[in-house]
Amino acid sequence: DLRWFKGNTHTHTLNSDGDSTPDDVVRWYRDHRYHFVVLTDHNYLTSVDGLNALHGADDKFLVVKGEEVSSGFQAKPLHINGLNPDRLVVPIREGASVAEVVQKNVDAIRMANGVPHINHPNFGWAITADDLAQVRNNKLFEIYNAHPMVNNVGGSGHPSLEQTWDALLSRGILLFGLASDYAHEFKKLDDLSSSRPGMGW
Repeated sequence: DLRWFKGNTHTHTLNSDGDSTPDDVVRWYRDHRYHFVVLTDHNYLTSVDGLNALHGADDKFLVVKGEEVSSGFQAKPLHINGLNPDRLVVPIREGASVAEVVQKNVDAIRMANGVPHINHPNFGWAITADDLAQVRNNKLFEIYNAHPMVNNVGGSGHPSLEQTWDALLSRGILLFGLASDYAHEFKKLDDLSSSRPGMGW
């Protein structure tokens, strides 16, 4: 039997730039009938054992540890989530190009036994389709990110993330698209300009 699981792979807490505790964040997702949430604070690996002891339930809800490995190249923000790494991944900033820096961080996440996914390529117009085409050992990237400043629909001569995805698939490059909340603000749920939870669905 195939089953669908509702989850979010990009979530922030007070451990980086979110406005709420890990407990409050996890509680929001459990209360809203998600099956899993990944806590991905910037360059910080939040322990989830205690959170699963409180909120986890077999076949119902799981908290997954993660990290948004936040790096950059020439002022371009390069952020790659590591899903369920076994240790903190130190971001790598050295490289001769966007693609090289992204690749080094993808490799570092794999070395930590995590699953990488490339975040919000159009944020700061940082990562192009040509950059993504050069990255190996990565199968996931965000085609929708609910933060109001990530330019999902393109603009200023840049393609939308759906157009980027189509261009890559047309070149025979298999990448799976993700939609995420990029949730930071759990205390401004009525503020349409905030990066709220529940927006990837």
